[in-house]
Amino acid sequence: MKKIFVYGTLLNGFSNWKHYLDNNNTFFMGEDTLPSKYTMVSLGGFPGVIPKGETSIKGEVYEVSKDVYKAVEYLEGYHPDPKITLYSKEKVDTKFGEADMYILNKNYLFYPKVETGNWKDEVRKTI
Repeated sequence: MKKIFVYGTLLNGFSNWKHYLDNNNTFFMGEDTLPSKYTMVSLGGFPGVIPKGETSIKGEVYEVSKDVYKAVEYLEGYHPDPKITLYSKEKVDTKFGEADMYILNKNYLFYPKVETGNWKDEVRKTI
């Protein structure tokens, strides 16, 4: 089992949560907020987090099976080669232990910022 910290469409109630995390191979550990050292940007229908900035990131921590973890990697466009990956991964400390978080590189800083670091609040503004 691996832990992941999610902050966008994998949050409970969003479309990708239903497809990837709403199953018997996933355990919801709880909500957490990461320290104010990130920037969340909106890529339209989903967010990305850049490990540079002054914003805390609100999200959820899940413990997932190897198969679920691989499926989430595929969803996130992850590849170990940084030249061809959309997201890379960073280990983050959560109140539930260390977890993987998918991050973007600083080339995405020109996208609109999500000042609150909370994707659920951002989506509520548009409804």
